[in-house]
Amino acid sequence: MTATTTPNGFTYPTGGDAVGTLDTTVQSLAEQIDDRCGLTKSGVVSSPGTVVANTNYDVAVTFTTPFPASGPVPYIAFASVGVAPDLIWPPQITASSRTGFTIRFRRSAGTQQMSAHWIACNVGNW
Repeated sequence: MTATTTPNGFTYPTGGDAVGTLDTTVQSLAEQIDDRCGLTKSGVVSSPGTVVANTNYDVAVTFTTPFPASGPVPYIAFASVGVAPDLIWPPQITASSRTGFTIRFRRSAGTQQMSAHWIACNVGNW
């Protein structure tokens, strides 16, 4: 029989566990630690190469695996790069989930590509 720690709920084998169940218990523990240790993901996302002023451009960012593996949706923060601040609207996150998010770019003038550095923070699993 397995038990769990307090307050984080990690599973661990107890003296009554059969040797044959230890592999699944250890796997469960490893998966829980892996999920909780992956506290951030980050990257850079860009609009299409040439844009039209006053037009929204929604760009999807997809995580290769759900992040976090369980629990709440991560918090997404970002900063625009490479474009004068007076020429762009602040990027917006228009949708987010554990599998990714969508960021919206919009310029008030010009046609230059826009980029944003982003970071997804797993703040809810601890």
